[in-house]
Amino acid sequence: TLNKEITQATSEIEKIQGVKIKFFRLPYGAGVNVNHIREKIAQSGLIHVFWNIDTLDWMAQEPEKIVSRTRALMAKTKKDAGIILFHDIHERTTIAAPQIMDDLISNGRRACNLDTIVTQINDGSPTVCPK
Repeated sequence: TLNKEITQATSEIEKIQGVKIKFFRLPYGAGVNVNHIREKIAQSGLIHVFWNIDTLDWMAQEPEKIVSRTRALMAKTKKDAGIILFHDIHERTTIAAPQIMDDLISNGRRACNLDTIVTQINDGSPTVCPK
């Protein structure tokens, strides 16, 4: 099952998208603390990613609630930052996400994708995700 869900699925996505997949998010976060699952992800050449800002965008709610929840959760983090979990299959998310990004930028925060952050860390960049 792990092989199908991690290795085979990643391979299929790479074929369809024509890009190398670098990151893997466990559905529902299930198994995040299970060593053999994390090892399988690593053996597949993937970086496991977990979120600390859960927008709950999968729940039926107005985009404004997603935006306000995201702001509130980020404000509670140590650096007013985080990895935001979105599900791009919901229209409410496609409405809320740009509002959240605009809010971050207008308030002087930085918005970066995972690939940028990981590459900069691995390259030893003194500033990760610079403005």
